[in-house]
Amino acid sequence: MVETIKSTHLYLPLVARLKQEGLDVELVFFKDVPNKTIRYYQAQADIFVDMLTYGFFGANVREAMMLGIPSVCFLRPEWLETMRREIPEYVAELPVVSATPDTVYEVVKLLVQNPAKRAELGRRSRAFAEKWHASDVAAAHFDRVFREVLGQEAEPVERTRVGAYRQG
Repeated sequence: MVETIKSTHLYLPLVARLKQEGLDVELVFFKDVPNKTIRYYQAQADIFVDMLTYGFFGANVREAMMLGIPSVCFLRPEWLETMRREIPEYVAELPVVSATPDTVYEVVKLLVQNPAKRAELGRRSRAFAEKWHASDVAAAHFDRVFREVLGQEAEPVERTRVGAYRQG
């Protein structure tokens, strides 16, 4: 089941097809390895592909965005629409490229062949991650939610940026 959600079964045929067409691609895939090892390889990636069947991204794509790496995953349209009603700016700025098992080949091939597009998506990804997913942003959001639940007034939060990731 995890293999299906994470889309592992799709990566080998995808990379084999791209290589067969003469593209210089390499699949770097890990399972059950320490987080530190993942980060080392993740920081060197040119494109990050994850969860092509679930419908949204998780921590791995958020971390790739923070590293300025263009990311591809399936963005379920009905979930995006719900989010658009709640947080329109988030959806409007979201730099993740949506792909399904049927379209991932074309999406990844386009990115492999277009370094300028990858660089632009990487810049947008980093800016998006800093704005929406940085630890201080998440802390402020949870503080607001908890205060709302408790019936307390939200206090203004001062942002202090502490670098934890390299900027490409």
